[in-house]
Amino acid sequence: MWKEIYGWGKYPRVKAQVYEPETIDELVNIVKNEPELLARGMGKSYGDAGLFDKVISLKYFDKIHQVSDGVIEVEAGCSLLKVLETIVPNKKFLKVTPGICGISIGGAIASDVHGKNHFNSGSFYNMVSEIKVIDPEGHLLILDKEKDAVIFGSFFGSMGLKGVVVSAKIQLTELKGLMLKEVKIPVESIDEFIDVFEEHLCCNFCVGWLNLAGKEAQLLVKAANWISESDRDRVFIFNKRRYALFPFEFPVRIPKWAFNLFNKRYYAKALQKQEHIVKMENYFYPLDTITNWNNVYGRKGLLQYHFNVGLHVAKEALDKAVKMVLSGDATCTMAVIKRFGKRNDHTPYSFPDEGYNLAFDFVNDRAAMDLIARLDDLVEEYRGSIYKTKDAVSRLGQPVRVEKFQSVQNKRYLNGK
Repeated sequence: MWKEIYGWGKYPRVKAQVYEPETIDELVNIVKNEPELLARGMGKSYGDAGLFDKVISLKYFDKIHQVSDGVIEVEAGCSLLKVLETIVPNKKFLKVTPGICGISIGGAIASDVHGKNHFNSGSFYNMVSEIKVIDPEGHLLILDKEKDAVIFGSFFGSMGLKGVVVSAKIQLTELKGLMLKEVKIPVESIDEFIDVFEEHLCCNFCVGWLNLAGKEAQLLVKAANWISESDRDRVFIFNKRRYALFPFEFPVRIPKWAFNLFNKRYYAKALQKQEHIVKMENYFYPLDTITNWNNVYGRKGLLQYHFNVGLHVAKEALDKAVKMVLSGDATCTMAVIKRFGKRNDHTPYSFPDEGYNLAFDFVNDRAAMDLIARLDDLVEEYRGSIYKTKDAVSRLGQPVRVEKFQSVQNKRYLNGK
């Protein structure tokens, strides 16, 4: 069938032929007979990842199989939400989880997603021991992390361009409780922010929040630790409540001051209660509380820019980036900073590398695109990198060299924009 597809940022939009195989034989046959195509997950990437004129939907590949007490095999079209609803009652969890649970397992591998704890737990790659994939010739391969280290690792962060992921074996971790204790620490500058962040690397999780919608930045370091349950007979349930507050795309643009007001209220509330206990679902997946929140940005959508720089230049580079955003005309609705640990040896296409990374959400307009071009220059100056999962307009993404599997994003990189 032909349909319009797009990512979570709603830009760009592509008219595509969408295949929906129901069996592995159908999937292999499509791969064999199409000269170029791309597997697509749930469309939650912010930029133009997962977009092409011919895509394979894996929505019928959504089953979970128990391998052992601590290992599950999950088909690529299965959502992270479904995984959590299955494993949490068994008092298991994922050592690494991104900030939304509405993504597919195949998408998590293609993006090699990370969470608020990369500095101590790595990326999605670190949890996966085996993957089943279909290569460009249509062969179904089983790749082991140890025996097939090079080709196995090349699938993580490759944006689906190395082949079609069919399933993955995931190592689970024990879940000792459903609550976390979070501490929110206000800081005055990027220099202080990084110093405070480094002091909290002993915590289970740590992330930074920034309000850049006004004239001056407001910054918080948010560190959290698990709270162990004393009652081991307690029933564990993953129950993420979701509210459909924005069922349609906003017809008018929300002004910059409105985003600033919302962020200021969040900051003030954080100062009033700097230590608090938070439910697991709300801590890890706050953006999933409101379904279709991207409708706030209207039909033009949003642009996200996510870059990483090394530890030795992080203070200077992040400070310049923040000042660039504050002094510009683009509307930055939200910004987040995280700390990456060391790069995995066998994931050449993966985004995380030791340093600090900063993600901006922008209202999609000419001012944002112009600012992103200047941010590209900054990232180049400090020898940083960008996250291809979030990118829609940057010129810095490095293509994955392939002959069969393609995407709008990869062709844009290969053509030099």
